[in-house]
This record gives sequence, C-alpha cells and structure tokens, in this order.
Amino acid sequence: MPSSEIIIFWQNFGRTYLQKLTNHCIGPVKEVVGSSIFSFYKLNKSKIRDEYIMPVILGAKMDAGKIIYNKITSSHDLYYSIYCRMGVCVKVSLFSQGDITNKQGLFYQDNVESKLYKWFLLVKEDISKFNSTASC
Repeated sequence: MPSSEIIIFWQNFGRTYLQKLTNHCIGPVKEVVGSSIFSFYKLNKSKIRDEYIMPVILGAKMDAGKIIYNKITSSHDLYYSIYCRMGVCVKVSLFSQGDITNKQGLFYQDNVESKLYKWFLLVKEDISKFNSTASC
C-alpha cells in the first residue's frame, strides 16, 4: 500500500499546533513556533478562496463543438489535498506536484504567483520544521 500522510494544523489561543497521521502511526502533537499560515490565510482569504492550482494543460483545440485539452497527468506524481476551515469559511484544493513544477503548462506562471501557492509553501515550511523533529 502506498504511503500517505495527513498533516493537521490548528490554532489554540494564538498558538499553532501540528499533528501527523500516516498509514503506520499517529505522531505527537507539536507546537509550530513562528508559523504564519493562519495570519497569511486571514490576510489573503478572499484571493485564496477564489484561486485554484490549474493542471498542466499544454494546449486546447475545438473539435466537433467540443474542447479537447492536451494535458499531462501522471499516476506516480505526488498529490496534495488541502482542506482548510476557519469559522464558516472552507477551502478545498487538490493538485499534484507536477501542476506546480511543470513549466510547460499554460497556467504555470499563474499557479506559482497565486496566493494559494504561496500559502501552500508556508504550510510545507511548517511541515519541514516538524519533520526534522518528528518520530512518525
């Protein structure tokens, strides 16, 4: 079975915490010192809520009244699912590593300049801090 992991972030009294769940274990709860993911989200939530990471589309053409996309997909790519709930606001985003790294895609520049992508990088940074001290 492929390895997967779920990273849960939450805030309590202004402090940010993280816990990692994998196929194999439930990690300890750790405080993430210096995290800015919640403040960044609050400052940019309207943009983040409206943005999507687009797939790698190389081009499109019209054929018999239908749009045919030339897309790159991969079954061995790393996939991300982000679910964020703050109060009544919910944001769900699904994308692959290729969607944010393949420079051939028509939407590559839009993807890497989006607030959603910048927020994702902050999340990855906090996960890296956690992984350097985690036992799971």
